[in-house]
Amino acid sequence: MRYERKFMIQAAHFNNEQAYKHYYSALIQPENAVELLKTVLNNIHGHNFFITVEVSGTFGKLPWLIDDISLTDVVMDWDNQNLSAHRDFLKDKLRATTENMASVLWGKLTDIWPKLRFKITVEETPNIKAIHGDLNSI
Repeated sequence: MRYERKFMIQAAHFNNEQAYKHYYSALIQPENAVELLKTVLNNIHGHNFFITVEVSGTFGKLPWLIDDISLTDVVMDWDNQNLSAHRDFLKDKLRATTENMASVLWGKLTDIWPKLRFKITVEETPNIKAIHGDLNSI
C-alpha cells in the first residue's frame, strides 16, 4: 500500500552562517544578546514550503497505513516557526536548509513508524527542492 500527503507550511530560517553564529553566541552570552540578535533579525527570511510525505508499507492492526492526525501533527509542528531556532535543528546545530528539512523529517517519521518506508520532498521554491528516502528500500 502507498499513501501520499501534501502539506504547506509557512516558516522562516536564517540567511547565512553569520546569523547562525550570532544566534548561538546570544544563547550563551546574554549580556551581548541584544546586539547579536540585531544581526540575526536582519538575516532572516521565510517561505511557503511545500512538503510531500510518501509512505509505503502494509496495514497493521488498524485498517489504515498511517495515522493521518499524528502525521499532520509532526509536519505542522514546523508551521509558523523559525526553523533555525526550532528544537529539531537547534539540538544538533543544523542549518535549516531544504536538504536538512527533508532529512530531519524523514528521521522523525522513521523513528515514530519504523515499519513503514518514507520518501520526503521539501520544495522551497519552484526551482529548489530536496528529496530524502526511497519507498523501495528497507
